[in-house]
This record gives sequence, C-alpha cells and structure tokens, in this order.
Amino acid sequence: MKIVITNFAKLQLQSIYEYISKLASPNIAINEIDRINLHISLLERTPKAGRIVEELKTLSLHHRQLVVSNYKIIYRIEESIIYITDVFDCRQHPNKIIRRNK
Repeated sequence: MKIVITNFAKLQLQSIYEYISKLASPNIAINEIDRINLHISLLERTPKAGRIVEELKTLSLHHRQLVVSNYKIIYRIEESIIYITDVFDCRQHPNKIIRRNK
C-alpha cells in the first residue's frame, strides 16, 4: 500500500507542530509529530487497523481513524492507496470533522 498525505492533512500537522511549539517546546512538538507519523507509516502494513468514522459515514467514502494521543488520523483507502485526509484534534467539536473531509 502507498500512503498519500493530502495538503489539508499536511497543513494540520504543521498547525499541530506550531501550537505545541508555542505551548510547550519545539522538541515536544517534534516528538508528537513523529508519533503521529509513525502511526501513519504503520498503516502500510495494517490499513484496516483504524475503526470506521461514524461521523463521516454519510460521505460514503469509508473513512477510518486511528487515535494517537489527542489526535485522530483520518484516512480512506482507495484501491492500493491510503489517503490521509486529516489529522483532527479530538479536543475540538466533533462536527468540525465533517467539514474537513468532504
């Protein structure tokens, strides 16, 4: 399986890094991003490890999620490609997840 991280998901990762850098430190931010990226890379071997995202069922794209710390890695599988569509901060209102993954 090939993993493709969408531009939106890349922007979310950058936002997470910036937020944690300001709140704590750049080293802690790097560690958190590394942890998220490690879980993303594990999807190559176990693409269906994440559960179906109930909030996104209406889109009929079969989104799945992995939870890492305070973040949900949102992805979908199309043929032999895993698209990472979002890295969602679980501390936000759950309805925001729908607008980001259309």
